Amino acid sequence: MEMTDDDECWMHQLQDCSDQVEFDEVYLDQDETLFWKGLIKQYLLPVMEDEKTKQDIMKDLRSLRNKANLVYFFINSLWIVAMFFLQIVGNAVSIQIPKVYFNGSLAADTIPVDPVGLVLLLSFTGLLVTQFIAMVYHRLYTFIHLIAFIGTESSGPKEEHKLSKINFYDPDKLDF
Repeated sequence: MEMTDDDECWMHQLQDCSDQVEFDEVYLDQDETLFWKGLIKQYLLPVMEDEKTKQDIMKDLRSLRNKANLVYFFINSLWIVAMFFLQIVGNAVSIQIPKVYFNGSLAADTIPVDPVGLVLLLSFTGLLVTQFIAMVYHRLYTFIHLIAFIGTESSGPKEEHKLSKINFYDPDKLDF
């Protein structure tokens, strides 16, 4: 794991670009090196596939796709049948809400509410409230992260960084 050439080590290249942070080189012991090499060999190297395994995976994926589509179309057809049924039945399944005047007295007639429309209205309202709470949560934690980062900046005069002096538009002058 030890690097012999200082120019090839990414840590030395990063240290050359940074004037403010000093990096410490720490090497892994033999047990950790064996662990990481075994982990890389087991999980990160490409899997050697034979044709039979590839065909089995393709067959299983097609089967999964077909089952998922069948369930999706079945649920959609049930939803369509339920909507047609509720439209045919009409006001028999509507929710009757009593009409109340501003003075507190009840009117003789009621307001019919479609149950499907009410469920859709309540579900979309729930989604809107959930999105709003998630947005406030995200902004709050972004603000906390910003405040934590601002406190770690140096208060001294800022020097121009070495990488900002490089002309990236001229490939002849790109020497690191």
